[in-house]
Amino acid sequence: IIQVLPGKYPASNTASATELAEKAVPEIFRYNPGRQGVIFPPKHPYYPQHCNGAKLNVSGLIGFGKVLLSAEEDRCQAKAIITAMAKGGSRDADYRQSIFDKPLNEQYKTVFESKNKKKVEVHQLANETKEKYKEIIYAAKAMANKGTSVKIQPEINVEDTAARIKIMPGYTHPSANAELHTEHGVYIDVKTPKVWKNINGLAVHAAKKQYAEALISDLTIKIDADKIEGIARRIFLDKNYTKDAVHFVVKGKYYIIRRG
Repeated sequence: IIQVLPGKYPASNTASATELAEKAVPEIFRYNPGRQGVIFPPKHPYYPQHCNGAKLNVSGLIGFGKVLLSAEEDRCQAKAIITAMAKGGSRDADYRQSIFDKPLNEQYKTVFESKNKKKVEVHQLANETKEKYKEIIYAAKAMANKGTSVKIQPEINVEDTAARIKIMPGYTHPSANAELHTEHGVYIDVKTPKVWKNINGLAVHAAKKQYAEALISDLTIKIDADKIEGIARRIFLDKNYTKDAVHFVVKGKYYIIRRG
């Protein structure tokens, strides 16, 4: 831009100047990420371009066309997932279904592996942001260190019947969600009591409401390892606790007390 004196050059016509600018500037740059709420415009080359039925031109790429088509199909699936996440994250039905449709082993990621090669795996739809997650991961790591691999489970809606059968084999409650699933097929719910008098009630809640064995952790109250048998005995004496084992994590170490 060069400043000039008025009258030295004829003033431009706003309408024709705008028309020329529209022709000169590609559509991809006539875009405001702040207003649109999306970083890249819809036709940006970062996005796969044939997801809506447009054919990908692979002519002349002998032997390489199938690879490109497969990669582009993966990009289309990724785009669909990202779009669903933008709409509603893990609550979005399409996104959740895209996870449930994967092979079971691909739905989990390993977040911890102990010296004895036991793993803690977290489902892609597990809520890692909720406050209780630190209690769950604390318990899961202790179990892995003791010799039991464990999966941290998602909360599966009651209408996702096929997903519940696939991800929660042997779990009979139609709507509850146990937090942990061990390699031995045991479902466990983590409880972190804030006061001693609540321990029995929390254990019963795990058994009756979550259809799971209770795991009592010491993150908020001090529990001595030599006291856990007495705690378990009181829990087993409660007629409403119907499970045959109670689990404990004390000072990062995992214990299991069985009925009898």
